[in-house]
Amino acid sequence: MILQTYHCQCDWQPACEDGDALESGAVLGTLGQDISSLLVAERVLLNFLQKLSGIATLTHRCVAVLKGSNTRLLDTRKTTPGYRILEKYAVACGGGWNHRLGLYDRIMFKDNHLAACGGIGSESFKSLIQTARSRYPGVPIEVEIDHLQQTAGSPKT
Repeated sequence: MILQTYHCQCDWQPACEDGDALESGAVLGTLGQDISSLLVAERVLLNFLQKLSGIATLTHRCVAVLKGSNTRLLDTRKTTPGYRILEKYAVACGGGWNHRLGLYDRIMFKDNHLAACGGIGSESFKSLIQTARSRYPGVPIEVEIDHLQQTAGSPKT
């Protein structure tokens, strides 16, 4: 996309696949032909490559620490403005799991919602869950907690 944006007529030949583990100094690919237009896009290409490769690498390191457990590393919606899809793709390439793309694909109740309705076991919270389920059937509901004791009395439906 960057090459197209800068109207580069360069020929890209990848030497690896997205998500491959590479050694320092490995060749990612080659760009050929129109060198003058390539020089215009070079800095932007390198910035994207460094940022997204860094995200994938750090994700991979964190995933390696979690290996053998039942824990999955999830990404966040809190990304660099305009880069969400690219950064989430980098997380996936690093072995992490994409959580939410936006506010539309999950219903999420956070600590401030729990506090406002009297806690996870309250009738008010149970009513909130029922309302969300009836208004948005099929949309997953998540409840964010600060400690495991908050799950006592949680609605099972």
